[in-house]
Amino acid sequence: MLSSPDTLTHVDMHRVQEFLDFVADLRDLTARGESIRWSCDAEPKILARLHHLVPPLYLASGVQPTDWRARHRPGQFYFRRGPGFVIVYDGRSGDETETVIDDPEQLALFDRLHRPGAVPPCPATAALRALGVLFELGGKGITLPYRLARLTLPTELL
Repeated sequence: MLSSPDTLTHVDMHRVQEFLDFVADLRDLTARGESIRWSCDAEPKILARLHHLVPPLYLASGVQPTDWRARHRPGQFYFRRGPGFVIVYDGRSGDETETVIDDPEQLALFDRLHRPGAVPPCPATAALRALGVLFELGGKGITLPYRLARLTLPTELL
């Protein structure tokens, strides 16, 4: 789905499967510290959930995502895996929180929705939705935090 870093990729939220596939790929690129040139036709309230990912060059109608670029930094929303649990670190609002997901049903759904898929109506979905880790569109969804393979160091330490 993603093109080379030198090619502009354009996505449209009204093409649900394609959009969710792109968001999943963008999440994984963000985890690796890679970037891509992309633009998007999507509603601002939809895109607000994605501000922890690499920002686009422009939004619909050429609108510049200056706020997104200004607030974006590595390590805003990620998870670390342990045996039978994940810890989700969320710093998107400025206050950093850590949440442990260790319920087997929630964990299975969290893992299954690493790639886009149908969001089942069940207690595990409600729990993950309440934690803010799901991105849903058109009855499908993905998990938003990216898996951090190594910890990032604050620039003050470098």
